[in-house]
Amino acid sequence: MPRLVDAWQHLHPGVPNPPNAGLHDRSYFTEPFASDYILASADLLPHLRRFEVDAATQASDHQPQLLELAA
Repeated sequence: MPRLVDAWQHLHPGVPNPPNAGLHDRSYFTEPFASDYILASADLLPHLRRFEVDAATQASDHQPQLLELAA
């Protein structure tokens, strides 16, 4: 099985993953927290460029995440 790495931690070593659940809808959560992760295989790590969490949208109780890769 290939080694999988947390993409946020690869791009932002030592920085806690940003909250991506419970930001707006508190029906299920008492406070925001990091619930969703994007994992990348070791061979993709050199291609990771940017990772963002859209904290503004209220379309779901989980926030969209964007991982940008370079060719």
